[in-house]
Amino acid sequence: MRIYITSIPIADYNQALTFYTQILGFQKRRDIELGGGALSYCGFSRRS
Repeated sequence: MRIYITSIPIADYNQALTFYTQILGFQKRRDIELGGGALSYCGFSRRS
């Protein structure tokens, strides 16, 4: 079973982005500003 997309609410955007990209190895694909917040798409390489 593969998960293709999910939402995870976070309290600190920069801390979460650092965790997912630098510790878990996700790649940031896209950011969307939401007026007072942001939505980021991150994922693993598609090679697997």
